[in-house]
Amino acid sequence: MQNRIPFSGKLLLVFIISTFFSFQSAAQQLKKKNLGVYTGTIPSYTLAVGEQVLEVSSTGIQLEFKADKQVTETIGSVPTNGTYTIVSESKTEIIVVVNYPNAMVQEELVLNRKTHELERKGFYPQPGCILKKQ
Repeated sequence: MQNRIPFSGKLLLVFIISTFFSFQSAAQQLKKKNLGVYTGTIPSYTLAVGEQVLEVSSTGIQLEFKADKQVTETIGSVPTNGTYTIVSESKTEIIVVVNYPNAMVQEELVLNRKTHELERKGFYPQPGCILKKQ
């Protein structure tokens, strides 16, 4: 008679292995060459507030990745500090999620390894933008 693991045991084993690997990827930090300041411009956009439509002008944005998973985002002249987590990596890009205190959503960024450009996904109605390393 064969010694088989019951189906629920297999699920537990898969859960433990996937949890281990998710902690491993969460523990990763950006390499020193990817740390630093990235700057760009958020394009202008329209914002509907009640019955009014407002035009929001373009504004500068700066993201600074620091050691120990710290990041500072400055939009216009307003800085916000947060922490980043690497979600996934491939040969061409690194997907990073940034958490800011008291923010309801996470910010997703895609770092191109070759060009050192950072794509910031915008929050509706704010458009996304490309930031370049300084």
